[in-house]
Amino acid sequence: MGGVDQVYETAGSEFTTLQAGKLVAAGGTVTLVGMCADSEIKLDIGSISAMEAKINTIFRYRNLYPTAIKLISQGKIPVKKVVSHVFDFKDIAEGVNYNIDNKADVIKAVIKIS
Repeated sequence: MGGVDQVYETAGSEFTTLQAGKLVAAGGTVTLVGMCADSEIKLDIGSISAMEAKINTIFRYRNLYPTAIKLISQGKIPVKKVVSHVFDFKDIAEGVNYNIDNKADVIKAVIKIS
């Protein structure tokens, strides 16, 4: 069966929201963080129900940054596993174009400001 105990959907797209139901393990949790442009989208409730998984939602901008920064600095959130590409600020146009042209390869891209 497989799956993971915790799935975070952060992209806010219908495609990744549907994927969440196929990734969660039995008894796991799907947390919807991303905000979809359309308030009504498809959700794979059948897969989520079959796994007896929970669904959480969170409004991502509400007082979360201090907690997120703390957890990242403590190493409790493995951001290096999420970031697939890093671009320097001077290369921002190249980074944006790369993301547009290589959607299948980019998980999360970061623009480094230094």
